[in-house]
Amino acid sequence: MDRLRAVVNAENVTNVVLAAAGCYVAGKLLWRVYYAQYDKVVYVTYEDVKDKKYDFIIIGAGSSGSCAAGMLARDARRPRVLLLEAGPPDNYHPMSAQVCPLLTKHNQRSRIDWQYRTAPQAKGCDALAGRESAWPRGKVMGGSSVLNYMMWVRGSRYDYDDWCYKRGCTGWSWKEIVPYYCAIENCSFDVASGDDRACHGFSGLQAIFRKPVAKHCMTTQLFVKACQEQGHPYNDTYNGVSQDGVSYTQYSVDAKGRRMTSFRAYVASLFDRSGKKADIDVLPYAHVSKVLTEKRNGDVRAVGVELWGTHRVELDAARGGEVICSAGAVGSPQILMLSGIGPAEHLREHGIPCVVDVPGVGQNLRDHVFIPVHASIDVEAFKKKHGAGVATGVAGVDMPVLSGFWRYLRGDGAGSVCSTPTTDGMLFMQSSVAKRSGSKTNDLQIVAMLSSRAKGDLRKDSGLDHLNYDKDKMHDVFEPAGPNAHHSAVLLICNNNTKSQGTVTLTSPNYRAAPAIDPKYLSEAEDREVLLEGYEELRRLLKSSAYTDSGYGLQPLARISEDDVGRVTADHSALTIYHPVGTCKMGALQADPMVVCDAELRVRGCENLRVVDASVMPTPPSGNTQAPCYLIGVKGAAMILDGWKAT
Repeated sequence: MDRLRAVVNAENVTNVVLAAAGCYVAGKLLWRVYYAQYDKVVYVTYEDVKDKKYDFIIIGAGSSGSCAAGMLARDARRPRVLLLEAGPPDNYHPMSAQVCPLLTKHNQRSRIDWQYRTAPQAKGCDALAGRESAWPRGKVMGGSSVLNYMMWVRGSRYDYDDWCYKRGCTGWSWKEIVPYYCAIENCSFDVASGDDRACHGFSGLQAIFRKPVAKHCMTTQLFVKACQEQGHPYNDTYNGVSQDGVSYTQYSVDAKGRRMTSFRAYVASLFDRSGKKADIDVLPYAHVSKVLTEKRNGDVRAVGVELWGTHRVELDAARGGEVICSAGAVGSPQILMLSGIGPAEHLREHGIPCVVDVPGVGQNLRDHVFIPVHASIDVEAFKKKHGAGVATGVAGVDMPVLSGFWRYLRGDGAGSVCSTPTTDGMLFMQSSVAKRSGSKTNDLQIVAMLSSRAKGDLRKDSGLDHLNYDKDKMHDVFEPAGPNAHHSAVLLICNNNTKSQGTVTLTSPNYRAAPAIDPKYLSEAEDREVLLEGYEELRRLLKSSAYTDSGYGLQPLARISEDDVGRVTADHSALTIYHPVGTCKMGALQADPMVVCDAELRVRGCENLRVVDASVMPTPPSGNTQAPCYLIGVKGAAMILDGWKAT
């Protein structure tokens, strides 16, 4: 019997080994098929680059860095370009969460996310675990354009005019930046007005998609009708002449409904089956520990970068090369400070020799904040109004997710899977706070989400996990009252012109240590006032016949009156909308000692070094920051090439 058991066990081990070997071989074959079909990018290793010298070294392959790298590499003079990314290559298979819009949330809190947390906030975050806000940032080829919700919003024309005429950012006026946007965009939708059409691009590298109106779910269509009923104009495109009014969302998605990241649009397109079409090396897993500098004749200049604390890659000084820091509003100030470029006193605290005293590095941290407000839906009233099978806005009842996946795989970009579950309709408007200050820009953005099943016990709501909520606190404060509605909708009230300013500072001279992020949410009273005004506007929208006739109403809560929902939500659940900017702000160097970069993005006091990403924005734009990041990358590359004199 023992001998028989030994034989059986040996056979089991053999079978397990053979099965494992089979899975390994199958995995390798599938991976090769994937790369042959979907990914032509040829990546390099440090051994391939260590003895080379480059004209341009870009730190970070995110929204701005990939655009800058792609545009620099396309120059007819064929500069030698090195693109560094701390994270791995992206996965561009259509069913990957990095590509399929409906699966966007799963990219957060994953290996391609830096998974930052803010310092505990004194205001606005009472219901978050440790009062800390989760800050996902992309750590992958494509950066945060892989993690974000793909909304393509330029901001208001007045944002750019303010940068140019009031903040010393010469060359960044609306009139001057529109041609760059037109060159970036490849819009696959029609634009109604001729003036608006002149503001859009239709042959650029970045695909921009908007669903046809008839293909939008009923939830989104009701939001648009409610806004119009309350006096807000319908705006065919908020990226045109005017941002004002209610619109259907534009996305950085191709006509097949697949996410198109900056890396895919600007860098991967340089490769085909025959190899690369430009002199560009792409190095993944390359964590930059600092920018290498030297002092010559009293002037400081960048000469290369250090990787992993020990390895070097250098510029070709004879050809006038530059280091371009595109690590984002968190990463760029951290890298500058680790390099000895930043506030001298703060550097001394961490034992870092000060190379250039630039007090503005890591200051002026600005971020958009939002509060979520829930509306309940009487499903029977909804069906009675719109008919069973017609109302495609209620997930789990009529939302055709399975058929949506089928349409997605067929390349039909209009299905339910081809946009995120949060953002198909948007309203831009001014609050009384903005009007009182004389601002012309829209500081309020209200976003309509698709519907989902209401959670009576918020402690069991897995949808709250990635936002770092303390579920017990959430339930104690926001427990629904009485019998729960079958479904709910969430509307987001966003403050797009926050006045609160925070900081990004070092916690250690070790490049692996995450920096301290303190946005100081709602530290300026006006920021809270804007959110509360947005809540009152939302109450007006929910009282429109478009909503009430379809069974919508504000979700009753067990312990909060309707009048107090906005105030309590602002105190407990003011969340980042993932738009940090400003920590290396550009402007007039002579006029403002806190300016880090001039209008051409050159770092104060250090030659051959620029910052090209969201951190240079002096103030937040009126809307999502992805499109402005592309603008900064493309315009930044143009300015760099204008001044580059290769020998």
